[in-house]
Amino acid sequence: MSKLSGFVRSGALAAVFLGALLAQPSALRADSISVGGKTIRFDAPKGYVQADKQIYSEVTSRITNALPEGMTLHAFYVEESVDRKFREGTTEYLDEYLMVAGLGQVTRRNLSLAEFREFSDYLQNNQGGLFSEDVAAQARKAVEDATDGEIQLGNITSLGCFGITDTSISYLAIMRQEILAANGARLPLDQAVIMNTLLVDGKMLHVNQYRSITEADQAIRFKDRSAEIVGSMNFK
Repeated sequence: MSKLSGFVRSGALAAVFLGALLAQPSALRADSISVGGKTIRFDAPKGYVQADKQIYSEVTSRITNALPEGMTLHAFYVEESVDRKFREGTTEYLDEYLMVAGLGQVTRRNLSLAEFREFSDYLQNNQGGLFSEDVAAQARKAVEDATDGEIQLGNITSLGCFGITDTSISYLAIMRQEILAANGARLPLDQAVIMNTLLVDGKMLHVNQYRSITEADQAIRFKDRSAEIVGSMNFK
């Protein structure tokens, strides 16, 4: 059985948005990253550990097939208890993780506050169209191709934007997936996805969080934790 999910970006926001949303992350060093010629430093998120590249080698290989052109995965973290179970072999699915990414065509430029505000306004004004059927169809194909059909994407429910400041905007959605189990059955799984877009020293970064849920209220509680987790990373 495999592990899959996420990411987000916008420009022709929709197509790249979901293609990236469903990509798999790689395990890279994350205390500092080079973004468009600038060095961005940050801490490990509170309650997460950096994913070991060797242990998460399958995850690393999946991303190669699923990432949209120009997307760079800078860092990948797994929630502490999930990482422990994964290492012990008591779980094959990553129930909670976080990734940091950037889209080359955007990160090559230094963005002003006004330009970031334009992006933020676009995201807020077009929330309903981010997951159009065309975009969802592209996403379903990308996921199935990247996982050899082991994971199928179902409905995507938008819960809208939140956490809006001059240098950040977040977006919450719930994705329904079906995962092929070892016995051949398909197991339903709902996943809360929080897509945080930040402006750090003129560079746009995406910090995206994923958590398996069994009820909608868990997505809201995950949302309430989001600001604390991202804030603990101290981007600078």
